[in-house]
Amino acid sequence: MVHLKNITMGEKIRQRVYQSTHPVTQKLIKIISAIDYELFVHTDENFAATKPIFTIILTIYDTNIQYIEESLKSVFGQVYENTEVILINNGASGKVGDLIWNYFLNHKNAKLIRTKKNLYHPAAKLLSDPIPQLWNAGLFCSVGDYVYFLSYDDALSPNYTIDMVQLFQENIKCQTAAPLVVSMNESSKVNIDISKTFRENNIRERYTNGISLAESYMRGENKISFPGGLLAVRSNLVLDCGGFDNNNDASQLFKFAICGDSGFSRDAILYWRHHSNQANKIQRKMGLVYYRSLNEFNKVYDIKKFHRHVAGNAFAEEYARYIDKLIVEQTITAFQHAYTMSFYSGLKALGRIFLECPLRIQVISLRYYLRDFPNYFRRWSIARSIYYKFFKKNS
Repeated sequence: MVHLKNITMGEKIRQRVYQSTHPVTQKLIKIISAIDYELFVHTDENFAATKPIFTIILTIYDTNIQYIEESLKSVFGQVYENTEVILINNGASGKVGDLIWNYFLNHKNAKLIRTKKNLYHPAAKLLSDPIPQLWNAGLFCSVGDYVYFLSYDDALSPNYTIDMVQLFQENIKCQTAAPLVVSMNESSKVNIDISKTFRENNIRERYTNGISLAESYMRGENKISFPGGLLAVRSNLVLDCGGFDNNNDASQLFKFAICGDSGFSRDAILYWRHHSNQANKIQRKMGLVYYRSLNEFNKVYDIKKFHRHVAGNAFAEEYARYIDKLIVEQTITAFQHAYTMSFYSGLKALGRIFLECPLRIQVISLRYYLRDFPNYFRRWSIARSIYYKFFKKNS
């Protein structure tokens, strides 16, 4: 039985964070110190001193409790005993809040970060986005040698942490590590076709040079494919590279992986869930186009200078060409997703494009909009006529 006397307020920022010399990490200390959150820890936590610790950061808010419970079971069901779990309760109360609290109480390897209200602002600037700052709050209070953050709707195979630790331990040059990705649907059934695509686009050896991995990704080869967060990273490397950020799709490869070798286990699995309430779908409704965030990522972290230092001039130039093309493509794609979702989402996205983007992207966006609008308008008109014919008449 857990006694509340063994629960106390923890140390939010550990000494190793202060020792990092990266200027962004030092900024993050001030930013995270200003966030209103509680940190609960077990005074009798017991990690083996002779084995490395693997930290899983699990972010949760008040949403589908079934997904949350599956995710919690997967992280607390790891066979590797030196697994530290940082639970982040982002403003959840009621049944979800109780579920998180009870899991924390009954697992001495857990810490709990709890905010008083939900912090979610994906339109915020890079260092003001609360979600990656909650990841960083989890990192800053952790004791793990390696770290990975997991979404509430995803899950891990029981051998995940032990396989990741083995990858890091077997190769001193290994700075990042990944499992195989398997797609599952809203009912937790495997999406066979999507999972097959992930297998076919993750063709690499147990270890791959990180620069080579990033180059293959830029060139559209099949060495790595991922649905957002994939790579576990050495914790000190994250601190020395300026922490987590809201551009994780880019940063996990172009900020962390290029610093050494990247390990890969086909036996460990990340179960990635497709469902109707995913964050990217919510953001489409908001009309986000991501142009500013990609630009900010390059500027805040001085990526060109960093790449020249770590990977050489040729890599830095290839990345600059790649990201310039990607910024345009992602902006246009996000805009198309927004206006095909709804007229108002499209207007919001168009407004952001005119506020954030240069003239060439504004022109391309308008061209796509004018090209697609007749089809969109026709679909909307058909839907409206069906509504009036079958529903309005009988109401």
